[in-house]
Parts: sequence; structure tokens; C-alpha cells
Amino acid sequence: MNDGFVLFQWRKHMGAKNALILQGGNTEFTRKTGMLVKNPSLGFAVRSWRCSMLVKDRNVETIFVEPDLGNSCSIDPFAVLDADIILAYLKGLEFQCVSQPRLSFEG
Repeated sequence: MNDGFVLFQWRKHMGAKNALILQGGNTEFTRKTGMLVKNPSLGFAVRSWRCSMLVKDRNVETIFVEPDLGNSCSIDPFAVLDADIILAYLKGLEFQCVSQPRLSFEG
């Protein structure tokens, strides 16, 4: 959930030439997936909770969510999710993850 300028620079500096970058400045997508949180204690307004997702043909198939999803969290977690979880999921392999994939969404 960032503007196109920030995402363009992230993609450029990461060398992610084949990554599809989607901006979410109006928060609609984040809200509909249930990932919109407010964290004023960390100096943030509304933002997306950390998650990784598999999207096929513009449909969210599953979302893996960092634990303790909620508003006013005292931390900005980045403890569980990484590319290996999504790769294992795609390959049908077993993987360890604190959170279970989310399979239903609003909207």
C-alpha cells in the first residue's frame, strides 16, 4: 500500500524487472482483503499489515499473514513471511508458518 513513485524506486533499486507493482494509495484493496490497520503508536496512519499473497487472474487465492494482526500493535512485524513460504505453497511442499493461509475475503 504505497504510491507509484515509492514502488517504482523500490522495483528499480531491487532490480525486480519482472515484478508486477501495484499501488494501493486509496486503501480499497487492502481494506477488502482485511489487511488494513491503524498504527498511530508507531507514527503510522492507516497501512497494510504485512502479508504475502498468491494472486491468479486478478483473484486472491490465498494470503499468508504475519501473526497478531490488529490495530495499534506495538511492533511492525516481519518475522514469518518470506518468499520461501509462497514457493513451498506453489510447489505443494510442507512448510512451517505461524499463520494459516486466509482463504476468504470481503468484497
